[in-house]
Amino acid sequence: MVALYKRAVNSVALYSLHFDQPTYYSLNMQFKSSFLTLLASVSVVVSSAIPDNFCAPTSRVLVNTSKVTSAGHEITVATHACSAATHAARDIERRAVYNICGVGMVGPTCTTAFGTVAPVYADCQALNSAIAALGAGATFTVSPGYVQTFTYNTCQYGFVNYNSASGPTVSDCDNGFAGVASSIDINCIVHGSPPSPGGYMTTSPGTVYTPATALNYYIYAAHS
Repeated sequence: MVALYKRAVNSVALYSLHFDQPTYYSLNMQFKSSFLTLLASVSVVVSSAIPDNFCAPTSRVLVNTSKVTSAGHEITVATHACSAATHAARDIERRAVYNICGVGMVGPTCTTAFGTVAPVYADCQALNSAIAALGAGATFTVSPGYVQTFTYNTCQYGFVNYNSASGPTVSDCDNGFAGVASSIDINCIVHGSPPSPGGYMTTSPGTVYTPATALNYYIYAAHS
């Protein structure tokens, strides 16, 4: 049985997965073999469904991209609009940014919606380590109708803010984001039954946040 587990990392509350037996993982992906065995027995949702307002890769518009070297790996960080219409209608006025770092997540839901080819797990490990190494205080911001992606070779992690153009802008912490993505890696790409080419996690039902629309996002891991 899987439940949410809350912990503090550098005074920031983060959530990861907690199992019936006391098992923990670190963001640098150094897992014990006993943990991998346990993860293999975890039941996760397998579905071809995707959240509403998926922000499909085929309809995205690249806004900017940059290369970042971290933990010995060069990763690509990019911002995409979910569609050309979204980018054309973007609100350039200054607006409040809502920090959702530490908000509980549920899942993952394993899916073929992001593609039918799985990323190489070693690439996901390298990507995860690189993001986590950016530091506990590092954050990124995603405007409504946009997605932030982190890519290394075959593996991509994404944060999709699927609000309409008038919705809130949100920010997440790199460490917490990497922790969620690693759960998808392990439970879908590695130990899914059968292994899945990708998956996503959404915010926990019943989470109270103001404004509530700041929780209209999901995090995914899939082939780049």
